[in-house]
Amino acid sequence: MEKKWIQKSSSILLVALVVAVLWGSAYPGVKIGFEWFHIATEDAASKILFAGIRFFLAGAMVVGFASVRERRLIRPTHAELPHVAALGLILTSVQYIFYYIGLAHISASKGAILFSCGTFLAVLSSPLLVRGERLTLRKVLGCCIGFAGVVFVNGGSVEGGVTLLGEGFILIAAASFGLGSTWSKTVSANSSPTMVTGYQMLIGGAVLCILGPLLGGRLTYVTLQGILLLLYLSFLSAAAFSLWTLLLKHNDVGKVTVYNFLVPVFGTALSGIFLHEDVLTLQNLLALALVCLGIVIVNLPHAAGKQRAL
Repeated sequence: MEKKWIQKSSSILLVALVVAVLWGSAYPGVKIGFEWFHIATEDAASKILFAGIRFFLAGAMVVGFASVRERRLIRPTHAELPHVAALGLILTSVQYIFYYIGLAHISASKGAILFSCGTFLAVLSSPLLVRGERLTLRKVLGCCIGFAGVVFVNGGSVEGGVTLLGEGFILIAAASFGLGSTWSKTVSANSSPTMVTGYQMLIGGAVLCILGPLLGGRLTYVTLQGILLLLYLSFLSAAAFSLWTLLLKHNDVGKVTVYNFLVPVFGTALSGIFLHEDVLTLQNLLALALVCLGIVIVNLPHAAGKQRAL
């Protein structure tokens, strides 16, 4: 059977690069958003509301665009709704409660590095959650080399100690992303990836929009530049999650998720540009080389039936 365009190595690389740039830009974007909306570090409830508005708008963008394109309102069936709703709770609500609170307590570049740990969980969990997926030595080796690269982004170590509200929450968010990404392949297997993406963000974002105000969250300082930033963050989520779900639907989870190691590279670079962090170092160049090497190893062609499974 002829491969679809989304299954070709060149297409996977191009789409994954776009996703990595979009997700990488979210790290400085969220930090800037906290500043522009005057959300204090300890104000977790307002961060949850901020995240909720972002992802509700992102879901609305996806559903609206797809509905216009198909000239009908796209929506999950009664059988699909429970799975899409559960995915929204894991991949949007849980992930971004911990992501937003955690990112407020550490630097954007450090958050990007730690968040890449979710890739490991996605690769390791895919044989358990997705029929036909195999964990191979090649995948494990590629992930290990890629992860060595993201450690180098941070100068060879994750310095400064570990706190629950900072590093701990980012790691929980990463675990939620890893499991959610793997499960989304199963949820979208017989469904439209666009529908799954749109409604999981709509539902997950709605939960955050309700939870934030119930906990006392408010956005009291609103400016035009803040609104434009929020719209950009919503757009990047809509575009990135739509493309990511499409990649996962048609490709091996391990082959796709290894590209997540590019996210902290772009996240660190963009944090340097927009947050003036010192990121143009030899360590970052070494990191990029290791990340690319890991991706190449995971995607090396191999003879059918000769790939050793663990």
